[in-house]
Amino acid sequence: MNTLQRLAAFTDATANLKAQLRELNELREQVRKAELSARRSRPISRRKITFNNEKPMNDRALARLHG
Repeated sequence: MNTLQRLAAFTDATANLKAQLRELNELREQVRKAELSARRSRPISRRKITFNNEKPMNDRALARLHG
C-alpha cells in the first residue's frame, strides 16, 4: 500500500468516525431532552414524614389525635 492509499484510508476512517461521533452526540441530546420531558410530566411523590422508622399515620389515626 503506498502513501496515497494509506492517506486515503486514514481520511475515510476519520470521516467515518466523525460522522459516528456526530450521530452519537445527536442521540445523547435526544435522550437528555426526553429525560427532562419525563421529569416534568411525572407527578411529584409526596411522602409523609416519619420518625424513627415508624409507619406513617393514616387519616383515622390523625383524626383521633386531633378530634
